[in-house]
Amino acid sequence: MVIGDEIVISAIVDNDAFAMTGVENSIGTYESMTVANDKVTSTVTTKFTLCEGYVDGTYALKFGDSYLSYSGSSNKIYTDEKIEEVSSWNISVSDGAAKIESYKVSGRLLKYNKASGQERFCCYASGQVGLT
Repeated sequence: MVIGDEIVISAIVDNDAFAMTGVENSIGTYESMTVANDKVTSTVTTKFTLCEGYVDGTYALKFGDSYLSYSGSSNKIYTDEKIEEVSSWNISVSDGAAKIESYKVSGRLLKYNKASGQERFCCYASGQVGLT
């Protein structure tokens, strides 16, 4: 990953895939994607730009004029107009799985909630569906 890269924040659940599109009412909104043979085959409209985080070695995730942020209040995620500790993330990718962890609150990971009626991207300490 290089500063300036555009990434898709996504999760695959069974034969369905979901890409994060933004934040509304403190939850990550999403769009559905098409999956065939365990590969996403549709075009995603929302991409996040990797920026330098507040602390060396971290990243900020920019979309539009905002940065994705997490302040430690329950599972809720937010947006921030500037890069701070709350809008900085530790990001790693291994064996096709992505891990996006809050810098400000260690152990809080951006994940997808697949529970019926609760579908969303948020920051969770455990459970939920990891990112791809």
